[in-house]
Amino acid sequence: MKKLFSICLLCLFFIGTFLTVNALSSYEKFIPDSFTYDINVTYPFYSYGELYNISDVVVSGTVISIGDASWSTKDSNAPNGIVFIEGTDENGPYIEYSINLSPNEVIYTDFVFYADDVYKGNLKENELIVRSFGGTVDGFTMKFDSSLDSSNYQKGDQILLFLMEDIGITKDLGSKHYTIVTPRGQLISENGIFINENGEKLSINDLIPAQLNG
Repeated sequence: MKKLFSICLLCLFFIGTFLTVNALSSYEKFIPDSFTYDINVTYPFYSYGELYNISDVVVSGTVISIGDASWSTKDSNAPNGIVFIEGTDENGPYIEYSINLSPNEVIYTDFVFYADDVYKGNLKENELIVRSFGGTVDGFTMKFDSSLDSSNYQKGDQILLFLMEDIGITKDLGSKHYTIVTPRGQLISENGIFINENGEKLSINDLIPAQLNG
């Protein structure tokens, strides 16, 4: 099952209020094997110069490992606002659901990243944790629509990242970590060429101020 909603990202780390679907009667509750909750997000546009200035860290390197996705709730369990029911009426079996989440109830996925090149920031270690929003917990997938979905990275992927320390809704969850400065702040790396969300192929000189990349 799949449902598409659209929200507007008003600030960098604010995940907008999710819509409430049908108000349901009390029938038998259940958890589906698979359900995808798509969210179409509108992000502010930044030039690469602006991304560089906003970022705490700019690095290129390799995805080492992908962690398990988790809910941002205190106990990491699914919020009570997710309800699935099944029943039978004159037309036969049916399934209905209600999704009523607060802005701080999201799924996130952490991955460990090894920085081969550091273009901004003073890292004590080359390994760092990067947090992306989206992922799958117990069959429930939350997917934030973008050209580059950071929750789908695989071990060994080569990427360049514009990062900030997390100051948003998950800043106090887990170890120290960074978040990606909008989808534009992540580019695929292939043999020294970086591919952005529009498929454009760029050099490092197109992304990093020349005086800092000398």
